[in-house]
Amino acid sequence: MTEFGYLDADCPDTVHPSLWRQAQMCAGHGLFEVTGGIYHGNPAVLGRLLSLLDTPDPAFPIVTP
Repeated sequence: MTEFGYLDADCPDTVHPSLWRQAQMCAGHGLFEVTGGIYHGNPAVLGRLLSLLDTPDPAFPIVTP
């Protein structure tokens, strides 16, 4: 995601640090383990993951908002 590469730099004085941090968090992509066996991912990742699961396993429920 090179178009958001500027977010890797330090927060400029003209931007509120919380807003900069929020932008960094939103620009992240991938599947992240929140805690043991609980994962969070952005919609694009979840869409690809769901397309791979032909038969959902009841032992591993997928909860969507």
